[in-house]
Amino acid sequence: MIVVSRWNSSKGGVIAFALLLAASLLVESCNCTDVGCVNSGLTIQLYGDRDGGVAGDPLQIDFATLVGQNFVPFMTCTFSQELSCDSQRAHSETGGSQIKLPATDISTLRVTYSANGTRISEETIQVVYTGTAPNGPGCGGGCTSAMVRATLPPS
Repeated sequence: MIVVSRWNSSKGGVIAFALLLAASLLVESCNCTDVGCVNSGLTIQLYGDRDGGVAGDPLQIDFATLVGQNFVPFMTCTFSQELSCDSQRAHSETGGSQIKLPATDISTLRVTYSANGTRISEETIQVVYTGTAPNGPGCGGGCTSAMVRATLPPS
């Protein structure tokens, strides 16, 4: 009986040691952070030499996304000396020529430029999202983002 008791306690110690070793290897290999997503969503960069137009002649920029077979408008911006946008979608204007939306559902973007009610130009942009793992591989908190460049018509 004593021999069996020593065998069971010895066996339990070996199992406990093996579990402790395995757990320490998992912790060391994870290297997770808590950075999280900073730039998740769509960033639209307005690009070009346009000087913002002259006072009284602002550029109107209309954005639409393809839903089924139709383009559905979702945002209108005015660009004079500053960029100002109006949308039912959450967004922010940054840096005077950049629009950020937390959206990841826009795959085709149509941008229409007008001044004084006259359409100047239009472009269609395919949006390609990429995934990143800012907290580390396998650590959760993945991000999906895309950046597109919309070319302003010359002033």
